Amino acid sequence: MIYQIDWDGNPVSKYETDLPLSQICVSNSDDMVYAIANREENLLVEFALSGGNE
Repeated sequence: MIYQIDWDGNPVSKYETDLPLSQICVSNSDDMVYAIANREENLLVEFALSGGNE
């Protein structure tokens, strides 16, 4: 699960994934998450943060 919060610590959104993720980072514009999906072969995945999926 990925929890998105604002700069004051208030919850914005919660995202669920069925992939085990590691090496998570957020874009400079705070609108994308990039991560490595740990599967048989590691995959680079990206998620758009919409800010409204609670």
